[in-house]
Amino acid sequence: MQECGNAPRTIARSNRAVRNAAKIIRLAALDFCETGVTPSICPNHRKTILVLYPTASDAASLRRLFGKLGHIAVTADGPRATLKALDTVRFDIILTSIGAARAGKQFSFVQELRVAAPGSAVIGIREAGGEAVNEAWLGECDASVPAPLSPSRMQWVLDFELRYFGS
Repeated sequence: MQECGNAPRTIARSNRAVRNAAKIIRLAALDFCETGVTPSICPNHRKTILVLYPTASDAASLRRLFGKLGHIAVTADGPRATLKALDTVRFDIILTSIGAARAGKQFSFVQELRVAAPGSAVIGIREAGGEAVNEAWLGECDASVPAPLSPSRMQWVLDFELRYFGS
C-alpha cells in the first residue's frame, strides 16, 4: 500500500441525485481537452472521483478543490449512497474515510467497493487516532493519505492513480 509522504456534485439519498450525477459526468466526458482530443485518450483528461467523507464541510471543500484542478468530484453521504453511485457511474478514484466492516455485513466496506468498482483506485483517508481500528481496512486500500487533506495531498492522490492505474 502506498502512503502520501508528508468537484463537484453531491449525491444525496435519492435516485434522482444519482441520475443527475451520472448525467453531469457523462456530459463532462464529452468535453474536449486543449488538444481537441477526447478526454478518454487525452493525457490530462478529467478524473471522476467519488468522495465518501462524513464531515459535510470537508466533503464540499474536497469537491471544490478537485473542481479547481479540472476534475469531476461527487460526494456521497454514506456507504449506501456510495454503492448506489457505483452502480451508475464508473469512477477513476474512490476517496473514503469509511472502510471497516459494517454491522451485519460479512465483508469490509473496502471489499464491497472493490466488488462494485473493480478498476477504481481506492484511497483511504487516515484520521488521527484510532490507529489499531483503522489499520485493517486501510491495509485493503490501494493507498492512504493522512487527514487533514490539502491541495498537495490531493495532487498526490491524482498522481498515484495515474502512475499505478495508468488512466
